Amino acid sequence: MQVAWHTLAEMSSRARIIIAILAILCGVGFAATAFSAPEAFPNPGAIYGCAVFCLLVAVACAGGPAGETVRRIIAGLVCLAYGWYIFKEVFAPNPVLLSGSRGKPDIVKSIVGFLLIGLPCGLYAILGNRLITWFRSLNSR
Repeated sequence: MQVAWHTLAEMSSRARIIIAILAILCGVGFAATAFSAPEAFPNPGAIYGCAVFCLLVAVACAGGPAGETVRRIIAGLVCLAYGWYIFKEVFAPNPVLLSGSRGKPDIVKSIVGFLLIGLPCGLYAILGNRLITWFRSLNSR
């Protein structure tokens, strides 16, 4: 089975520009929402965090070493978020192993999410494009 492993740097410049513009608009929207109505949010810092994350995505669309570094930072943040999700579910006051509902969090969902999304992001955060190169070498055998 052939799998196409593409990096953001291999995307067309038009696609990267569109993603960057949309990320900037989302970041500004998050910041404006939190700034205009801070009383509506119990934790406006989380909304500002979303704004910063969107701006990081916009910077990640840039080429060169700065874009590569920010892409690895984003991947590391995603890995840490899934690690926090596992921690939060395991050490909850009443931990639930399997909720039986798709919409309710539980320990199994947090572990599956970490294995499918968090762990690959963590590997990319550590290895960078070497991870993509390694997957391509496996695919070419």
